[in-house]
This record gives sequence, structure tokens and C-alpha cells, in this order.
Amino acid sequence: KMGTTWVGHMVHQLVSHGAEPRRPLRNLIEDSPYPEFGPIVLGHRLEDGKVPYHLREPFASHPTGPVTIRTHTTCADLVKIGMGPEDGYRSLAALRNPADTILSFSRFAPTMAGIDYETVPQEHFFNLLKAFGAISGMLEDYVCFWQKHHSPNLHLLLFEDLKANLEANVREMAEFLRIPDLTEEELQAVVGQSTHRSMSSDYWVDRFNMVPDSIGRSMRKKYAIPPDTKVYPDFSKQGGVVRKRGGRVGEGKEALPAEILRQLNELWAKRVAPRTGLATFEDMLKALQGERAEARQERQRKATAAIGE
Repeated sequence: KMGTTWVGHMVHQLVSHGAEPRRPLRNLIEDSPYPEFGPIVLGHRLEDGKVPYHLREPFASHPTGPVTIRTHTTCADLVKIGMGPEDGYRSLAALRNPADTILSFSRFAPTMAGIDYETVPQEHFFNLLKAFGAISGMLEDYVCFWQKHHSPNLHLLLFEDLKANLEANVREMAEFLRIPDLTEEELQAVVGQSTHRSMSSDYWVDRFNMVPDSIGRSMRKKYAIPPDTKVYPDFSKQGGVVRKRGGRVGEGKEALPAEILRQLNELWAKRVAPRTGLATFEDMLKALQGERAEARQERQRKATAAIGE
């Protein structure tokens, strides 16, 4: 819940040169599936489909552009399997304020099980995440991605900076991904179609919130579930993956119990601060935004000098 859907949508839009998906609208999980969930939700690995993933749209229409893969794989596991920044793969990594991440996940995960999240005490949910190692694993990603974020093959994104500087971030993502022949009009289309207002609109709702029937069929077949059995929740009842009244930046500090916030702060101080030199997530955000602002000013200075020549 750090912005994978948002960043995945923007990346798919960039590779598609801002083209709107054909109607009826396909869910993003079909157009940009997670390889780790492929056998479950699609019934096959991405490379084993009728049309191999790298030959599908939009890659077929833009063969000189990058083939992109959306994943929840951790930084450490990417390095372990030889797909880290040092291995030549270009990686976009999205991180978010830990408190906002926990709050968002506490609303989303119960919904996946068909449970009203308001009936699940947040303290119980947080303690379960701790017990299963999810909190420590999350904090390791802050460390790993931050330590590698100056690599030319890693572009680190922070959810809060995306909210504050959407157009600049989309432009930098396009440069990082080396999208060929992307026009200014196409880039502006991507920006316009990547706002919360656009993504939560009725026009786009199926893109994110309506689970495709094909996924239900695949899951029923894989697990020998009776044909008429529903195997996924109705996201619309809980507001959807992209909610019309989406969470606000900083809402975690307002909505989470004080004890959860205290433990998050302690864990950051113990696991993240000593290895990054950043006492809080806010320090990480400030540091990244400062670096990006300097880089943008330098690019503008060079562009101005080039025009002068």
C-alpha cells in the first residue's frame, strides 16, 4: 500500500504513450499483472500465456520501448535473484510514510477477506503484521532502497512527493524509463490521467476496482472451487482499490492509535535511522525532495544555456 497501483498505472500509461485503454476497460491487473501472482490470478506464468507477456500490448505497438514488470518483491529479494540495480535492470521503487501505509493496509486487507475493516481493531491488525514479520520487512525496504537510490538504475519515488510534484515526477519517470519518441502532449495526457480525481472517476473505476471474471475463473479452476462460488470481494462496497475519498497524506498520524505510532517510531529509530542517517521518514522525504529540486534546477540551467548558445 505504498503506491504500487498508482505508479504501475503511470508506468503503463507512459509505455502506452498516454493512450486510454480500450473499452470495455481492462483491469490494470490484467494489463500489468504481478508475476508472483500470475499462476493464481491468471492461471499461468506471465511467459506461458497464449501471447507471452513481453509480446503483448502495449509492448507490441511500441517495440523500441521498455518491457515493464510490476511487482511487490522486496529490495533484498530483487538483489538476491539478480534483478537489483547493480544487475542492469532499471527499477522504480515506491515508498510511503509508514503510518499512512499501515492505515491504508488496515483498510484494504480485511476487504480482501470480505470483512468490513471498521470491525477490525487497528491494534490487532498491527500486532498481526508484526508477528508475521511484515513490519520489519517493510522497514528493511526503506533501508535497502535508500542505500541504493543514487544508483543510475534505481529511481526512488515517495508517495508524498508524487502528490506534491506529479508532473515533474512523471517527466522524470519517462526520462528514467527512456520512453522513445514521447511527445509533450502524450506526457501531459499521462499526467492528467494519473491524478486521484481521474483515477477515482466513474469513467476509470473498472480499471482499478472491478476484479475481472477471468481471475475468478482461474482461481476456481486452480483450487477446484465450485463454479458459482465467489472468490474475491466486492471492492466497491469498501470504496475500491482507488477510493473516491482516498486517504490523505499524513492521515496515519491522525487516525492510528498512539501506541501504534509509538512502536513505529521506535522501530524506525532502531532499524532505519542508524543505517540511513535519517531520524524520521519526514527526513527521508525532505532529503529526496532536496536532491530532486537541485537536479531539476541543474537541468533547467543547462536547457537555458543551450538556448542561449
